[in-house]
Amino acid sequence: TDLIEQGAPAFEAAVPMLSQLLKAELAEREVRSIAYHMKSARFPAYKDLAGFDFATSEINEATIRTLHRCEFMDGAQNVVLIGGPGTGKTHVATALGIQAIEHHRRKVRFFSTIELVNALEQEKAKGKAGQIAEGLTKLDLVILDEAHHALGEMNRKIFGHFARAKRFGVTATPDRGDKKGLIEIFDNVAHEMQLLEAIQLGWLVPIRFHQVDIPELDLSSVSRRAGDFVRSDLSEIMETLAVLRKASVEIVNRMGRRPTLVFCVSVKHAHLQAESLREVLADHGLGHIQVAALDGSSDRDERKRVVQAFRDGEIQILCGCDLFTEGFDAPATALVAILRPTLSRPLHCQMVGRGTRPLPGVVDGPPTAAERRAAIA
Repeated sequence: TDLIEQGAPAFEAAVPMLSQLLKAELAEREVRSIAYHMKSARFPAYKDLAGFDFATSEINEATIRTLHRCEFMDGAQNVVLIGGPGTGKTHVATALGIQAIEHHRRKVRFFSTIELVNALEQEKAKGKAGQIAEGLTKLDLVILDEAHHALGEMNRKIFGHFARAKRFGVTATPDRGDKKGLIEIFDNVAHEMQLLEAIQLGWLVPIRFHQVDIPELDLSSVSRRAGDFVRSDLSEIMETLAVLRKASVEIVNRMGRRPTLVFCVSVKHAHLQAESLREVLADHGLGHIQVAALDGSSDRDERKRVVQAFRDGEIQILCGCDLFTEGFDAPATALVAILRPTLSRPLHCQMVGRGTRPLPGVVDGPPTAAERRAAIA
């Protein structure tokens, strides 16, 4: 202080250096702060808008670039984007979140909505309800992947606790079996294109259905709840040896060399079906074909390894329970076996949709729907 008051030459000479040091310190703090908030956001991967190819997606570029300015966060808008499988919804959502942190210094959290819903239910079961909601009050933006899972009564109450935070959701399934609409938690639909429209426009692969008649598969006695079959009743039927065997025979007879995804009712069913498929393959002299089964209890690293082996063609048949209906990316999937009977249109569309993604590069160039459909064909 004395040197400043005296106007000491040494101090005056040091002012530019001190100013630079101060700027450097502030810049370093800014970098550390951004890095901290990026880590806290828990994005599945770093994906910005510069890395998104609008030419290969039906998503409207002008709309997304407007959202990318993050002005919707300053108004009373909670936005949802609806698009078919493989259209880049999660990439766009991540890019918006990254923009909000890096350029607008906002606090953001990315959620797989089903994981958030499960965490809320577990919290309630442990008698600790409210802790997650308390953490959400500090956020500016909450991103909900597969947002249709957020429509339960408890979850809507949770969202009421963080009025400060705006919501940006993405989903391929805008409706649910219980008829709850996304309008309950979102104010604005930024973009909407569902499965059949995306197929017609040449963004997704056309679907060919084949229904198999299995006499032993009688669903008349299966109870129903909330618009769908009761899973425990359904499991008892699907896990019988006759149904397992006939389903396996149909799959083996039809799959050829095609990568095949098998949707099962329960964890036990997935593993029993995989074993039945191995037996039928061996009977047909195809014992060299690899079959795997995964479920939610599988080790995370093991799941990643098996899914990658399926993508790489090392495993041709993959059986699963509650794992592949959302966010599963394996464009080579060419046959989907639905051994999980359902009355739910959204669930059915999710399962079917796993086989509709075109191979990389197929629809990148063609500018019209007709040309894209021809490229897929």
